[in-house]
Amino acid sequence: MLSRLRARLTYANVVATIALFIALGGSSYAALQLPKNSVGPDQLKANSVTSNKLKAGSVHADDLSSKARSHLRGQRGRQGVQGPQGKTGAKGAKGSTGAKGSTGAKGSTGARGPAGTARAYATVLADDGQQPIFTANVPPLAFGSVARTGTGVYCLAAPILTAGQRSAAIVSVRDVGAGYLASANLCTNGIEVHTRNTANAPVDNVDFNVWVP
Repeated sequence: MLSRLRARLTYANVVATIALFIALGGSSYAALQLPKNSVGPDQLKANSVTSNKLKAGSVHADDLSSKARSHLRGQRGRQGVQGPQGKTGAKGAKGSTGAKGSTGAKGSTGARGPAGTARAYATVLADDGQQPIFTANVPPLAFGSVARTGTGVYCLAAPILTAGQRSAAIVSVRDVGAGYLASANLCTNGIEVHTRNTANAPVDNVDFNVWVP
């Protein structure tokens, strides 16, 4: 049998057989020993890689597309405990002064006050060139008379009042808005009143009031 086989062997048959073995062996090697990173999207069929073919823990969130990551949202967790109160912040700068508000409506007139407790009072009219006269004198005869003793100087006789009571007398001008002034001193058995204008010069045409508390 070997002699028959030898008779049929030729150079061409031997070369062809060797070439066949090399071809088959190279294909097997190529199928079992793929180079690193030689398989990519172009070599994979659609849906050929399924979840059961992936190694556990081998896929991370960064490996997924943004659209896929947007669906990876679990249920809302419970509300956490309230944190401690923060420190008080620094005091802010003082704001600018606001605009002045409009004047409010005039209030109603208040109730009349109780009667005064003046011991005595009088009102004197002192026109230029005329003798000054009383228009009020309470109690009667509290002031006996009034006389002009100089320009803007008047003496009101008050015989029933003591020197201490006359010293406490209060005077005021009747025409408050005119700017006139009045002051009190003592004269013989009475109260001396001085009237002046806004320049502090003595004047005679100033009506005034006198109170003795």
